[in-house]
Amino acid sequence: MALKLTKNGVRRMNNIDRFNECSAKLFAALYKAFPKPFDIDYFEWLGKEVFEAGDDELEFCDATVRWLDEAGYIQVKAYSNDSAYNVVLSAKGLEALKVVPDSLRGKGSIGDALVNAVNDGMMAAAQQIVVKALTESFKLFS
Repeated sequence: MALKLTKNGVRRMNNIDRFNECSAKLFAALYKAFPKPFDIDYFEWLGKEVFEAGDDELEFCDATVRWLDEAGYIQVKAYSNDSAYNVVLSAKGLEALKVVPDSLRGKGSIGDALVNAVNDGMMAAAQQIVVKALTESFKLFS
């Protein structure tokens, strides 16, 4: 299980929190870059923390990217052991991030809120926004 440094010390992150954090960072970057695809080097994406955390963080990041690809939220042209290539939001992913829930009316889309939260380093808020985006997309596409 990953460790997260907080103001009150170190806490363990469960897999759902880890997934939401990784997804938040990825969705924010893809939303800002849309429609241009880009490559993700997992070592670079995770930063120096990956060297401290070990292979688990790298594998978890790869599993998150692959799940989002298989679920149809992103499109990935190719993978290697430590990278994903030509990654872009899919139509489904873009729609999920363009949704404007009642709680954000007049404040922009979920994607805008996510980009702002990630840029401001507010990862707890970004994780909640990802949950909202995925929940709203399930309503749209089911």
